[in-house]
Amino acid sequence: MLRSLATLGLFIYLRQFLTRLKDLFGKYWRTTLPGLVSAVLCIYFHTEYLHWVEVTGDKTYVTISFLLKNLILAILTIKYIYIPLRKPSRGKAQNSEIVRKDEDGEAPREDKIELVFQKLRDKEKLKTAADRILKNDKDNLT
Repeated sequence: MLRSLATLGLFIYLRQFLTRLKDLFGKYWRTTLPGLVSAVLCIYFHTEYLHWVEVTGDKTYVTISFLLKNLILAILTIKYIYIPLRKPSRGKAQNSEIVRKDEDGEAPREDKIELVFQKLRDKEKLKTAADRILKNDKDNLT
């Protein structure tokens, strides 16, 4: 009974912890969460190795294990935290007119949307297949 309560408490604490991480990292939480899990696993395996070294007394690879652990943690930090936060997001490409209006602070959200739709209306490629066939027929008749 006590063990199940401890497990339930651990899950509640883990849920709160992950919620706080999501708030901390914002939109990058899905990128950094695997890195954090990998780092925790790396530290866990290293401590298990150190316990095994204490039990067996074989200390030949302890220095290498510390170097390897720190190297893995550095790589994880660079890959999952530093690079995603440094890169600009590869989101949707924005129209230059929208960006210019947004920098001036003149265009509210509705105007930005209207600019996007106007730009799409002006494009020739967005005509339907029926419109293109009718246009070709009109060109052929004249």
